[in-house]
Amino acid sequence: MSDLEIKSTAIERFETILTEGVLNRIELLAVELRDKSAIDIQINDLNGNPDLALFIAFINAFGGLTIEHEKDKLRILATSPLAKNVAYVFFLFLRHGFHIFEDWTRRCRTLPNEMCAVEFLHHMETQRIEQSKRSGFIPEVIEERPVAFAIIKAFSEERGQPVYLLECNKDWQKYNFIGGKQEPQDGGDYRVTLLREIEEEIGAPRRDVQLTQLTGEVLHGYSLSGSRATLAHYPCMLYLAHFQKPITLKDKDKWFTEEELRKALTQSDSEFLINPVYLT
Repeated sequence: MSDLEIKSTAIERFETILTEGVLNRIELLAVELRDKSAIDIQINDLNGNPDLALFIAFINAFGGLTIEHEKDKLRILATSPLAKNVAYVFFLFLRHGFHIFEDWTRRCRTLPNEMCAVEFLHHMETQRIEQSKRSGFIPEVIEERPVAFAIIKAFSEERGQPVYLLECNKDWQKYNFIGGKQEPQDGGDYRVTLLREIEEEIGAPRRDVQLTQLTGEVLHGYSLSGSRATLAHYPCMLYLAHFQKPITLKDKDKWFTEEELRKALTQSDSEFLINPVYLT
């Protein structure tokens, strides 16, 4: 397929959503804002063009605009010399059917200076949470992800104290307890979830694992999901795991002392994904 055919296909595909008339109205606004940094729009004009109103609201959500109400009109201003180009850049994406991120399946960067989609969404969610708190209301939770984790404890002769087994998450290169989120086949049973996770992650058959519940009730943690980058509620159950046979550790598994865990969790760039609620 030639470059011309690719371009034509992209535009044809996107014009099923935005007509040429809509794109022209957005372009006029974006060009005027780019050239003047401030424009006035009659409210009645926006009422008759909801697509234009949505575009302005979208750019405003990105922090590129401030909107002032003046009687029967709106005064729209770019927030900085840099921001005055935001609307026009977005218009070009709409005009040509481009994508800000072409791959929403990757969870990490492939190039050092590249931002991946999950980092972008993570930044959006961080801003949403912080600004919600400043506005005086509780941030909305996007999803609920029940989880179960195993506390696997041993005594280290070398260190002279108890140690705890954690595994390194391959996507985020951070450590967490052995365990994970519930799957539909677990039937909502935290024990079933953890036995399955232990078998998958360290290869111990379910029949060789004894679980002792450590929490009398479900713990509740809230944080940004590592894989989804959105604010999630994590109902969690913790169990002490005992093994009838020796377990074989993998390269991603590592023993830590309680002091190492608690100290790391106070650092801004911790090597752990552990929710502090689990250590109380």
